[in-house]
Amino acid sequence: MDWLNRQVDIASLVFFRIVFGGLAVAEMIAQLTYKHWYKGFYDIDAFRFHYIGFEFINPFPEPLMSIFLIAMVGFGFAILVGYRYRLMTSLFAIGYIYTYLLEKGLYLNHGYLFCWLAVVMIFLPAHLNFSLDVKKSPSIRKERIRYWPIAMLCFLMSIVYFFGGIAKINPDWIRGVPLITWVGNKSDMPLLGWLWAIPATGLFMSYAGLFLDLLSPFFLIWKKSRPVVFVALILFHLTNALIFKIGIFPWLSLGLTSLFFSPSWPRNLWNYLINKHPSANAINAWFLQFFPKSSSNESTAKIGKLGLLTIALTALIHISLPLRHHFFEGNVAWTEEGHRYSWRMMLRSKNGYGTFTVKEKGTDRIVKEKPKNWMDKKMTRKLFTHPDMIWQFSNHLADHYKKEGWNAPEVYADIRAQLNDGKYQQYTDKTIDLAAEKWKFMKHKNWIIPMKSKELKSD
Repeated sequence: MDWLNRQVDIASLVFFRIVFGGLAVAEMIAQLTYKHWYKGFYDIDAFRFHYIGFEFINPFPEPLMSIFLIAMVGFGFAILVGYRYRLMTSLFAIGYIYTYLLEKGLYLNHGYLFCWLAVVMIFLPAHLNFSLDVKKSPSIRKERIRYWPIAMLCFLMSIVYFFGGIAKINPDWIRGVPLITWVGNKSDMPLLGWLWAIPATGLFMSYAGLFLDLLSPFFLIWKKSRPVVFVALILFHLTNALIFKIGIFPWLSLGLTSLFFSPSWPRNLWNYLINKHPSANAINAWFLQFFPKSSSNESTAKIGKLGLLTIALTALIHISLPLRHHFFEGNVAWTEEGHRYSWRMMLRSKNGYGTFTVKEKGTDRIVKEKPKNWMDKKMTRKLFTHPDMIWQFSNHLADHYKKEGWNAPEVYADIRAQLNDGKYQQYTDKTIDLAAEKWKFMKHKNWIIPMKSKELKSD
């Protein structure tokens, strides 16, 4: 495809390398200080929910886990400055995917997206300008690249936006639920609290989010509408950052979205600042001492058939995964079957409660277990609303009581759940021994009780 091989300015790809590296540093500092040191999610003895199939992945013992996370901060900084880029992106990708797989209860869409970006960045020529690698080997410097690396990053962001919009086309979101409640809970915020308290604000944000997500990939492609949509997305992401605790996602989204503009926009902006501000000109002169202008206009090599096949396969995966919930029965927001990796972001409020009953087969021995005795509040809340975690905890209890000498322990989960502003309903079939159930990824779980016609809570 000729358009993927056309020559463009490398400037925007270098800009995104700096953004990605900076966000990698911020993300790993947060993992080290908050998730590990403060919350203890990576303690080797803590109970954790593994991703099914990756039960063998566990944290390192201390102090190795802390040393590893500190090293990950260093890898992120090395990406930012373009130092030994291929090695550092590879190490960061392996390390980040490892931390991602350590605890399923910490799943966030931006974490999943960051895993993909970390792998993709390994293969992008983002270090061929304004980097320590170029400082060390000036001959590798390029002013121009082929368009496919930027197209790949734009595609990943388009998938996030588009399927995020598709997911919002549901009856609850159309009537402003749960966003009206979420926004209303911020009514005590200084200066803007009065605005969040107005129900119409939450309803407006529901529709604005739906249409922005759904349509922005198309209007970002169109040159005339691009600036207007980008400004709207800036306001959208900054509002989300202000109201919700969603980490680096708003900044990552804006960094990726900027790639829809001309690849030379960072260079044009910098040249404008140089012409307008003497201080910028002085900074530029200082940098040119280390990064002299290239005399070559040679571009990177064209992408071959293998590269095109890899891009096509990646695109197929990202288009297919968000559609897989159609192969399962019921409302995906209730059953969770096909919910992850589908860009169903900030869509619902879901709560649950219940107990687990452990019975010894052939005897009268019975014990009732409460998850709060095994894990912290955050994981308990996740457990009660996610069937795979309910199943995993049931099997954990069975294994625990086997070690205690019980003969063939059976585990029954009696759990009720609530979706958005609906009433609590029975969520699991309390007559089925979950310890005897096998997990099948693409098969509906018959012990999940279907959501009945929705009855709203009384005011």
